[in-house]
Amino acid sequence: AYQIESTSVLVLAHDEAQADQIEAMLDDETLDVIVGSATMELVDLIEDEALLAIPQAPKHASCPGPQAPVRIDDSEVKPSPFAVLKHLKH
Repeated sequence: AYQIESTSVLVLAHDEAQADQIEAMLDDETLDVIVGSATMELVDLIEDEALLAIPQAPKHASCPGPQAPVRIDDSEVKPSPFAVLKHLKH
């Protein structure tokens, strides 16, 4: 579960040209000007905002403490399955 707290103020425009005009006129970064339509789904807008609000990569609440380095036991190194092919070259 990831809690999202987001507030958006949207200004609707009829088309891209009008959206650009409104954006230039308002000159306010806190307002988002979007092209609206009669068939526009509010749920889709909410979903888009939620997707933009969540982090791109999973995060944890706090970093874990230092961990011991992982040691590899060299005595259990398996031979490469391709080592057999080396003998076929001769």
